[in-house]
Amino acid sequence: MGQKFIISESERNRIRGLYEQTTPPQSGDTQQPQSNPTSGYKSKHIQDVPTDKIVGQIKRVGQQFASIKTKDDKNYVLVYKDVTYTRMDEFKAISFEADPDTFRDLNNIFKNAFTAPDKTSKTINLDSNQITLDTRRVKLFGLGKDQAEVKVSITGQGVTGVFYIGLKEVDTLFPTNLQTNQSQPIKE
Repeated sequence: MGQKFIISESERNRIRGLYEQTTPPQSGDTQQPQSNPTSGYKSKHIQDVPTDKIVGQIKRVGQQFASIKTKDDKNYVLVYKDVTYTRMDEFKAISFEADPDTFRDLNNIFKNAFTAPDKTSKTINLDSNQITLDTRRVKLFGLGKDQAEVKVSITGQGVTGVFYIGLKEVDTLFPTNLQTNQSQPIKE
């Protein structure tokens, strides 16, 4: 059975705009579009178009649940499955600028949410996005221990959504071994 992704036209255009890169023609650019004699359409050979690089991702039951992608190691897009609705798969996205220190900070902030007391809430600002981490403690049946459950609520850029993250998933979504030359602190 196939999955449906419900994305509004404006969100689709905004996401498409984040990934498309166009360059104005140079004055010395003499490359002309070549015509395909069988179809009548013209095509142009494009060189050095960057592809998306997956920085971190969470997969559940073999399907992507959340991921962070980039093209230029400065601008990132977090795409996640909104769990607000249980009967449909709705993916949402936010963009932000980051560097290795930002990913280390995010990693630490998310990990600290798992050691926070029950019913604790922490809000961080990431560019124009507001991310709230709500910690809940749940008892594990038969083990007598409690385990933290962290709910991630994101508001920003016209997007509001929720997903849950586990402690082991923090390192895979926010890796601490990035190598870039930018610097930007996170506001808590």
